[in-house]
Amino acid sequence: MDDTDHTIVSRYQSVMRGLYNYYCMATNVGKKTRMGYIKWVLETSLTKTLAHKHKCSVNSVYEKYKVVLDRSMLQVVVPRPGKEPLVAVFGGIPFTRNPKGLGSVDFSFGQAWSFNASQRSEVVQRLLAEECELCGAKGPVVMHHIRKLADLDKPGRRPKAEWQRIMYARKRKTLAVCGDCHQKIHAGKHAGPSTRYSLESRVR
Repeated sequence: MDDTDHTIVSRYQSVMRGLYNYYCMATNVGKKTRMGYIKWVLETSLTKTLAHKHKCSVNSVYEKYKVVLDRSMLQVVVPRPGKEPLVAVFGGIPFTRNPKGLGSVDFSFGQAWSFNASQRSEVVQRLLAEECELCGAKGPVVMHHIRKLADLDKPGRRPKAEWQRIMYARKRKTLAVCGDCHQKIHAGKHAGPSTRYSLESRVR
């Protein structure tokens, strides 16, 4: 209930996409009794969750968020003045068999489904705050992603960079950073934040 609608929808979509990625090589993945049934279960849970949160009916949830593009889906749009809106979608995945698979994916049902939510961890709030979580600069931010938190603390690896220590301390796989810091991270040149905006003052 502490999450925004955008995050709730994104979480359900991540679970469904992860399960489809896992089963996409199966010959019967597209049957209504397979991924079709899983989608129905998740969509029922999602709409009832949103209905409970907003104290309204499931039909009201569909009236507010249902859109039909190539397929029927639920869509939450968070407007941002002067910028592209944040969009979360549930559905829209064609459950067709892919005999070659979709490649390696880092999907953990437990991690995708269960994590503590608060105003501090809310991705939407972090994006709308427009403050770099590394240097503190005000302005547009992007989300820097890693595959696994465990990758940041493997024995025998070189000492972690400042941005890696921040992500590991916060137990987050994302970090909201400005464009300059994002480029430095990928170039391996990020030297860490200033003394004024130190790690100790920013770790939640």
